[in-house]
Amino acid sequence: MWDKITPYINTGKKLKIKGDKLFAILLQNRFRGTLFVHAGAMNDEIVLEDEKAFSQKSPSYFAFALQNALFSLSTSSAPKGPGIDSYEFLFEIIKAYPADMLTHLLEQYKTENVTIKPEVARFSFIKAPLEKYAGKSSFPALGLFLEQVHILYFILLTEYAAFLKASDVEKQRAAEEEKRRTEESKQESERKAIANTQEWHELEAFVKRTFKYESIQQLLEWDEAKDIGEVHKTYLRFVQKLHPDKLQHAPEGLKERASELLAVINAVYPLLKDDDSRMKVLTLTKKYGNIRTKERYEELLEVDELVLRGDAFYKMQEFGKAYKIYVEMYGRTKAVWLLEKMIYAYYNNKRPEQDAAKGIRDERRVSLEGKHMKLRDYVQRLRDYKANLPLEILYILSDVYEKERNIVMLRKTLQETLVIYPGETKARAWLQKVDEFLQNRKKT
Repeated sequence: MWDKITPYINTGKKLKIKGDKLFAILLQNRFRGTLFVHAGAMNDEIVLEDEKAFSQKSPSYFAFALQNALFSLSTSSAPKGPGIDSYEFLFEIIKAYPADMLTHLLEQYKTENVTIKPEVARFSFIKAPLEKYAGKSSFPALGLFLEQVHILYFILLTEYAAFLKASDVEKQRAAEEEKRRTEESKQESERKAIANTQEWHELEAFVKRTFKYESIQQLLEWDEAKDIGEVHKTYLRFVQKLHPDKLQHAPEGLKERASELLAVINAVYPLLKDDDSRMKVLTLTKKYGNIRTKERYEELLEVDELVLRGDAFYKMQEFGKAYKIYVEMYGRTKAVWLLEKMIYAYYNNKRPEQDAAKGIRDERRVSLEGKHMKLRDYVQRLRDYKANLPLEILYILSDVYEKERNIVMLRKTLQETLVIYPGETKARAWLQKVDEFLQNRKKT
């Protein structure tokens, strides 16, 4: 590039080139002389000598003067003023550039890698931001692109840094990081906007508080003791507060959260307004716990229908099929009474578990021992939910221990049964037989 510029030195010919690029080339080739800037009727000059730049105009002035100008060069010079480091002079010019202009220029490189020459450490004016990068083989350009775009442009312009091709994985990671930073910046700006406006601050707190609701009934401030007409009044208050027309000047993030809340309310309001669906909501809530959304309501309708199908299989003594349904529905609801149904169906499924063994080439079957171990695991899970197990479950567990000949655990389970159900004669008689067996074994 220098060879293309030398014909313009001391010839009076005017050179058409980007001003900052020309300045960087002159510095890299240690040019001593005067750079004349011709911009219309305006003529300015910058003297370069002993690694210093001299001008009667400030560097920020040349940020605009160098744009679309023509240039001529002379080795003669007459420095005026104290002068400043020539690289610092160029950096001050670049610092005056609008950040969006540099962002546009560097957009194509932001997901690439960049490497910086160790010599850049001598630039005291940019040492601090670059200290952690200087001399590294390479690092993602995104950090500098988002936080120090003027510095990134400067070190690339002066050829103290170079881009390296990033892999697809690195580019994907950089894109995700940019998205995360952009979102964080947006959220921070929004937090400041909300904090500085009382109206939005109060609405933000209201939306955040309301989103903590546990059930449709709580959201619409209704219970069975209230007239259903109260639901409509609550609904209207929400609409008046969250309607988009009232949020035209609100921060974008707050608009989105308010819109999301209003969408939930619009979806669940008809469920309580309609007599039939309201009764279903109440019934399903009692069976499976709180319902927060229309989607969960629809899911539980399906679950309830499948549980009824499982009950039908159980009555037909198709215990394996019933068990499979109960397992899946328990996983979707975590309802304790379904866990109990699982245990009953599992225990009563006397056949080998053919369904579970279908995909196994050697046609293995679950052993009785494995069956009992799994049953004990289910009972233990049930203990996590209930301190006092149902009587039927305790008897099933006792039966398992008896079949395993695990007398110690059988005795312990029967004792537990009598603590919870003191008047249970079956457990008392069973425990008496176990104690007699243990005494006879000691004698022999």
